[in-house]
Amino acid sequence: MSIALDVNLAVSLVSLVTLATAFVIGLALLPRPSKATVIWASAFVLGTLGTYCLVAAGQLESRALRALSSAVMMTFIPIVWLGLRAYLGKRMPWFSVVGYSLAMLVALPLLAGLPEFAIGFRLAFLGSGVFAGFLAYELTRMRAVQRDILLPLIFAACAYVLITVLAAMDAITQFAAPRADPLAVVRDINGVGSLVVSQCAALTIVLLVRTQRRRNRGGAGAVVNQLTERLARAEALKEAAWSLIDIRLDNREDLRIAAKSQGYAHILDTFHERVRAGLPASADVQRIDEARVVALIPGSEQAVRHHLRILLAKISAPDEGRDAAAISRVSASIGWASVAEEGYEYQALLAAAALGAADAQVLGGGRWGRARELAATLEG
Repeated sequence: MSIALDVNLAVSLVSLVTLATAFVIGLALLPRPSKATVIWASAFVLGTLGTYCLVAAGQLESRALRALSSAVMMTFIPIVWLGLRAYLGKRMPWFSVVGYSLAMLVALPLLAGLPEFAIGFRLAFLGSGVFAGFLAYELTRMRAVQRDILLPLIFAACAYVLITVLAAMDAITQFAAPRADPLAVVRDINGVGSLVVSQCAALTIVLLVRTQRRRNRGGAGAVVNQLTERLARAEALKEAAWSLIDIRLDNREDLRIAAKSQGYAHILDTFHERVRAGLPASADVQRIDEARVVALIPGSEQAVRHHLRILLAKISAPDEGRDAAAISRVSASIGWASVAEEGYEYQALLAAAALGAADAQVLGGGRWGRARELAATLEG
């Protein structure tokens, strides 16, 4: 992020980025250490180093150091995106991020002072805009997080993409009417955009880490592994009295609209608390998303039916913290699949339970459904 700044403005940039780095490290990394927070903190540390290099480059009037600072700071958005992938438990695209970063760190300082530097800088800037697009796309797909938390970084990432488009348009006008400093406009708009992105990223990351329940190590893959291991042990011991239940909050979009942000968050918290309270201590409970939970529970069919009745009653019970005028009913639908019928394969059990839950929702919610009984009804 090479920026044409005077000394005072450069010092202000250093102060703001350093403060954001301190927030991320002190409020996210240290209290909640994880792969994601380590990656995010690294992005801010590199951004801070880049701004210090920028100030030093202005003092020393060094083009090579200024180019290096630009390369270091333009790694910020790709690394933030990488941290978000780690937070979500998704595949880590190390090769693309590391390859892009190394290419910039090597190419831009080597091209400093040469006519080709303008082309190299524009390409690097365009690459950071592509990663900003990836970041915005990933954020908009997150469903298990309150939208208010994500909005600052979503808007900032989208704005950064827009900035790269403006830079591309500037490159076209540059060919039509060459200027003495071909990167003057790009540096100015990039400077403002980079500062906004860093501050919004700090805000979103701290809120995301501090307000959301800590995800299971490894994300969704860990859920599958943990339940698969439990099923494997049951199969080895020839224990068939196990069932997988899929619990889904009914009418989640209607509830989100009726209850607003804070009210909907309260509904979700209450839902998850009551699910855990309504299941036996021996159950293996895993949160899939903001309004869906799966649980592997032992026991006979009679025992499972008893737990399902308790669950439905608890979830739909009146809540003193709920606005009764705006929300008349909160309920859940439950899908049930037993090992005796579907086998010990986790995906088969989950698919059968999902069918039962979907059938229960179609029938109006507030009940449980079973894939076997649904199939028997269709055949009849």
